[in-house]
Amino acid sequence: MLAAIPPDAHPLDTLQHLLKLRITAEMFRKLRTLVTMSKEAPTLEPYILILLRKLQFEAQAILSELSRGRYPESYPHLLAGAMYGVMLPLIDGSLSVLLPDEPAAEATDAMTFEQYLDTAFGYLRQGF
Repeated sequence: MLAAIPPDAHPLDTLQHLLKLRITAEMFRKLRTLVTMSKEAPTLEPYILILLRKLQFEAQAILSELSRGRYPESYPHLLAGAMYGVMLPLIDGSLSVLLPDEPAAEATDAMTFEQYLDTAFGYLRQGF
């Protein structure tokens, strides 16, 4: 998976590529199920936070490794944190986004996962 990423790729391009490859509809469904369960059993919330933090830390570690000192030490941390924020509405279901491999419902105004990522990365590249 990392072999397909050019060594001089910008961290934003790297992260976008990784998200498109690794994120699956099944992963989001499982995370959404956990979030729904945590609303009924709040004692599950710390476990969800641990899982989400682990995913954020993995992204941060990959970005740090691939940036090879070309960016300030804080850059991978900030970028991974921004992506954490981008993914939360998909996990809690607060935005209408069609997940990978999810069929489009009739008369839906939901954007696709790829459109959502392209929009988010557009903002990260050009500013808000």
